[in-house]
Amino acid sequence: MMFTKSIRILLLVLSLSLVTTGVAFAESEDPPGGARCAGVIADLDLPGKTFLLRTPRSGEIRVHVTGATTFRSPGGEVELFEDLKEGMRVAVAGKPRGDGAVIAEAIVAFVRPDLLTFRGVVQAVEPTQNAFTLETAQGEVLRLKVVERTRFRSPNGEIQGLEDMELSMAALVAAVRTPEDKLTAVAVAVGWPDDLRDRVFRAQGTITNVIPG
Repeated sequence: MMFTKSIRILLLVLSLSLVTTGVAFAESEDPPGGARCAGVIADLDLPGKTFLLRTPRSGEIRVHVTGATTFRSPGGEVELFEDLKEGMRVAVAGKPRGDGAVIAEAIVAFVRPDLLTFRGVVQAVEPTQNAFTLETAQGEVLRLKVVERTRFRSPNGEIQGLEDMELSMAALVAAVRTPEDKLTAVAVAVGWPDDLRDRVFRAQGTITNVIPG
């Protein structure tokens, strides 16, 4: 299957728009009279049960972990202190110490999912199944699920959801693979090849807390 320059335009546009940032933290994780902070792990000391947290507002905070500290992550990847890694984004709820450090009572880790990109032509649209089929440039046929958080972009803004997609449209999809080995679309840039050749469009946005559905 022959792909035009419009597909490469889609790839560039979507690559610029998919910036995964941010940390969400539930209010219920904050203990009464406790400290709450979020940032990126640095200087992880596994034997010492401590790490340095670089926060955007409070600078660097030393976090100490005890046997009572609980761990969790949206995808279940983090259950123990040993599962933490430098560079990982976390939110911490705990008790402040006099020296400015925090004794963690609960730590929520946010593991960035591997983002996959596929470009191709729409071969089937299934609004009742929340899915569509894409034939890639390599001839691979993929079925992708659409969830509430899936974002759609098009040259004229006419594609607002799965029901607006049509067969033979050119599309570039950013997706994540679920634990069940299914593909869930995070963002879909789609349009008619002729429209894409005539104009370059910009897609702006930030993906926060991807939750495959």
